[in-house]
Amino acid sequence: MSEFDPEGFKILALVTDGVGARGGIARYNQDVFQAWESCSEISQNYVVALGGDTSHQSERLVQRAYKSRIGFVLRGLWWSITSKPDIVFCGHINLVLFSYCLARITGARFWVQVHGVEAWSRPSRLVRIVCARADLISSVSRYTKNEISRWLAPQTAKSVVISNTFSAPKPLGRDSRLTPKLKETLEGKKVLLSIGRLDRREQYKGHDRVIRVMRELSRVLEDEVVYVICGDGDDLSRLRNLARECLVEDKCIFTGYLDDDARNALIEVADLFVLPSTGEGFGIVYLEALSRGLPVLGFSGCGSSDPLQDGNYGKLSSPDRLLQDIKELLLTAKTIPLQNLSASFGFPAFCRRVQHSTRALLKGV
Repeated sequence: MSEFDPEGFKILALVTDGVGARGGIARYNQDVFQAWESCSEISQNYVVALGGDTSHQSERLVQRAYKSRIGFVLRGLWWSITSKPDIVFCGHINLVLFSYCLARITGARFWVQVHGVEAWSRPSRLVRIVCARADLISSVSRYTKNEISRWLAPQTAKSVVISNTFSAPKPLGRDSRLTPKLKETLEGKKVLLSIGRLDRREQYKGHDRVIRVMRELSRVLEDEVVYVICGDGDDLSRLRNLARECLVEDKCIFTGYLDDDARNALIEVADLFVLPSTGEGFGIVYLEALSRGLPVLGFSGCGSSDPLQDGNYGKLSSPDRLLQDIKELLLTAKTIPLQNLSASFGFPAFCRRVQHSTRALLKGV
């Protein structure tokens, strides 16, 4: 496949989270779809998703989303046979075996996308064999790329990093003000902010680490600090109980799920974004905070190093330094110019990376 088809190429994307779904992987997939829609060589992009809207269609993007794996499999088979895609895109390592089968059936090029912890551990031998036969493996961060290289066979084809992206921050809407109660609670305080899903399977995000240092932090700052945790999930009750046990229940504010406008309003009034995670594949929330001029703290040793540019865009801390680094950042943190962030992670740069990889894959180079 060395020349482009004048009628354009087709892509079949199999993903766990599609258009309309929430979370970092869903957001990444949606950005990839948008990058493909603006690529003139691609005539159609078919998406089969295990989550998201039940139906979505635009000029060159057709999606069907299913809660049932049976519906997912049947639609994937139907579209692979009837549309004859040139690329089969596997958006999650859990779908790699099915995606590979469709690629072999259609003769399409096989693209595997990997994100974070789900791909870091050594998978089964069959998954390793299939991944080694991919025509392209893309990772969201250098850390993820390095981790999967530990178990990928040496003859694996091209592997690239295509980091997450962000959109330039929009002005706050008229209805995005904080509630009077929350505004009163935050008035005159140093505000630490975390944003993310509170999932029992994702306790690596480190909300509990911040809760455990809040008592000492409050003592040092003379009771002028509060910790706002924005997000919902089945780990919420554990974190509430932990705050109670640590005697900082009055200093930990759980907002539940908030829409984008409300989250941005929180970012505007916060003093420091803190997510001391040990398992981020990348962490788009760091970019969202940085884009609105908020200093950011993350942990080294995972994909967080990429959005924080190895400490140039934010503080990379560690468990034994967390309390000290939070105190220092509240007093001395500097913001990053938006143009620098956009040059590294803006959507135009993301589009170029996705389209370059797609064209190279179609040309077989």
